[in-house]
Amino acid sequence: MDKNKNIDNKIKETFESLNKQAPVDLWNKFSDKLEDINIDKTIETKIKEGFDGVNKTAPPHVWDTVNKQLNIDRVWDRIDKELDRRPVIYWRNIAGIILLLFIIGAGIYKYKQTEFKLADNTNIIQLQEQPLAEESTAGSENNIKEQSIDKKDTKHLPVNASKSEIKDNGERLIAKNKVKENKNSLKDTNKDLSIKNVAENVAENDLNGSSTASVTETVLFENMTSIQPSLIRNKENEIIPPGLQTFTNNTDDYIRIKPKKYEIGITYSYNNTWIINNETQKSFDANSLTQTFFAFASSYGVVGNYNFSKNNALSAEFYINSVSRQQYGEYIEGRYLIKTIQFNYSKFTLLYQLNLHQPRHVKIPSKYTIKTGLYASYLKKFNQSYDRMDIKETGKYNSSDYGIKLAFGQEKQFKNIIIGYGLNAEYGFNNTFAGNATMPAGFNVTKNALIGGFLNVKYNF
Repeated sequence: MDKNKNIDNKIKETFESLNKQAPVDLWNKFSDKLEDINIDKTIETKIKEGFDGVNKTAPPHVWDTVNKQLNIDRVWDRIDKELDRRPVIYWRNIAGIILLLFIIGAGIYKYKQTEFKLADNTNIIQLQEQPLAEESTAGSENNIKEQSIDKKDTKHLPVNASKSEIKDNGERLIAKNKVKENKNSLKDTNKDLSIKNVAENVAENDLNGSSTASVTETVLFENMTSIQPSLIRNKENEIIPPGLQTFTNNTDDYIRIKPKKYEIGITYSYNNTWIINNETQKSFDANSLTQTFFAFASSYGVVGNYNFSKNNALSAEFYINSVSRQQYGEYIEGRYLIKTIQFNYSKFTLLYQLNLHQPRHVKIPSKYTIKTGLYASYLKKFNQSYDRMDIKETGKYNSSDYGIKLAFGQEKQFKNIIIGYGLNAEYGFNNTFAGNATMPAGFNVTKNALIGGFLNVKYNF
C-alpha cells in the first residue's frame, strides 16, 4: 500500500517476524500446581506447545500473494473511477474549446459587421434630389423646339424652356444644394455665370427664328452640362452638384480613422500556485495528518497584442520563466517535515481579448479587458526538497502541460504607453506525473493551477 507506507510495513512485519514464546519452565510451574487427574494428552500437548512457543513463520510467498491481491483490487478500483470520470472530463474539455471558439468567432463577426458600416454623423454631404420641371406643353415664341438630344444627359433638365425659366431653375437648383460646410466652394463656382450664358444664348437664338433652332439646342446642351447634377455612388443615389464631388470622390462614402493596431511590452505575474495531487486531496481530509500550505511564485515574460477593432484583439504572451510551487506538511517515519515541490516552465499563451471602454469624460483613457484562451508550457526543471534539503527525484514528470487561462483587468493609456493590471487564473488539463517504479501515473494524478495578479507595460504603435 503505497499511500500508507508505515501501515504497509507493519502488516508486512507481522507476516515475516518470529513468534514470541513464553518463559522457559512456565508450563511446568503451572502443571505442578494443577490437580493430578486424568486429562486428554492431546489437549495437554497443545497447551504446552503454546507456552513453549514453537518458532514458526508464515511461508515466504504469503505476503507477496496478499500484497498482489491488494494491488489488483486497487488497480481495478482506479480503473473503474477512470472509466466513469473520463467521459466527464472529455466533454468538459470539448465544451470549453467550443465556448472559446464561439467567443472568438463572435468577436470577429462583430468586427466585420461594424468595420464596413457607414459611420454615424459622417462628413458626407447628402442632398435630396431636386424637383424637376415638367416639359412645357404650349409652343410659344420663346420656347425652344425639342430635337434629338441624348435623353440620358438631359433627362433631369427641360429642353423647352424660356430664358427666364432656365435662369430661375438654375438659381433655385444652386440655392437648394448649398450647405454650411461648402459655402466658400460654392461661391467660387461658375454656375451663375453658366446660367446667364445659357439665357443669353437662348434669347439670341429666339430672335434668329426657327432656322437656328438646332444651333441653339447645341449651345444649350453644352452650357447646361456645366450645371447638370452628377450622380455620386451612395446608398440612395442622391444627386450632388459637381462642386461638391471633391468631398466624396476619395472617401468611399465614409471617412475611416485607422487605429493603432499593434502593442508590445513586458509582463509580470505573481500567483498563488497549486500542484493538485494525492497529497493535496489528503490535506482536505479531517482525519489526515497531511497539511497543505499556500505557496507563491512569480512569472515574467513578454506580451503582444493585435487589435482587430476598437473592442476586439488577439493577445499572445511568452513567459520566459513560469514557476509553480506547492508545500506540504507530512509525518515521515515519525518526523514532521515540510515537503516542497517546484516546477519551472517556459509558457506560451494565446488569448482572445474583449475591450470594454469607459466613458469618454474620464481624464485618462482607460478600458476594462476580458481575456480567455489556452496555454502550453514546457518543463525546464523539477525540484523536490524536505525542510529545504534537496532529495533525489522520486518520480518522473511529463515535460509538457496545457490548459485554459482566464484574465480580467484594466488598461490605462498615456499617449503611446499602456499600463495594464488585473487578475488571472489557470487550470491544467494534463496529468504531469509520469509514474515511477512503484506507482503508475494514474495512481497520482497531478495537475497545475494558479490564481493571482498581473502587471504589464506595452507600447502602442
